[in-house]
Amino acid sequence: MIIAVTAVIRKGRRILVGLRAANESAFPGLWALPGGKLEPGETVEDGLKREVREEVGLQVTGTPVFLRSFCFTHPRHQTPVLGLSFAVEATGAVQLSDEFSAHRWVTPEDLVMLPCIPGLVDELAVPVPPTHIVINALSGKEIMARREDIVAAVQQALRSGQAEDLRHELNVGHA
Repeated sequence: MIIAVTAVIRKGRRILVGLRAANESAFPGLWALPGGKLEPGETVEDGLKREVREEVGLQVTGTPVFLRSFCFTHPRHQTPVLGLSFAVEATGAVQLSDEFSAHRWVTPEDLVMLPCIPGLVDELAVPVPPTHIVINALSGKEIMARREDIVAAVQQALRSGQAEDLRHELNVGHA
């Protein structure tokens, strides 16, 4: 299983999306959020910051706010992917990596008119819960070992509408 993170970066009502380069093996030519897979031993928060910095040149500030989890099969590897989506604040000027050929700041209404990676519109349609979940104290290796517990806890928190900080429930140290 691959653990991946995505960043929802807002400027007012607009969200930053990038057009995946034509030479990308997964979802070329489609609009996507900045993000990618965690490296071995990397925490969720560190991976999120690294992916945003590498892909769009922005610096994540503050604590990422968990929005939702999602699962899909990687189109090239046919490997299951557990995705974790976070709202983040970021500073700097957008500087794209080779993974993206263009970027836009779009409203949710604009986004539905663009060819997007599967599930992106659904990912952004979920409202941010009034409280938030932070699992940034776990490394990618720890997430892999405890993924079923994490997914169950996240799904339960979202179903109940009472999403809270999962670090207590999962017995994880605070960052």
